[in-house]
Amino acid sequence: VNMRKVPIVSSLRRYREKQLKQYNIMVEYKNLKEHAPSGVYLLPSFTDLRTMYGVIFVRLGMYSKGLFKFRITLPKEYPMD
Repeated sequence: VNMRKVPIVSSLRRYREKQLKQYNIMVEYKNLKEHAPSGVYLLPSFTDLRTMYGVIFVRLGMYSKGLFKFRITLPKEYPMD
């Protein structure tokens, strides 16, 4: 076995796993965005797909005209292996 090929294969595998995780996160983001309740908006961070920023505009009830900001941070292991 050529020892040079082993690190390349391992490196390629890690790269593919990372890309698959990022794809899964984007699928989750799309699902959240499409099914968010009225007045809830979500955007991924420019620097890290695992961090998303959101805002809730409350239109009815005690907190009407309220604006609430939030952040969702997914763990590095997400989606779990």
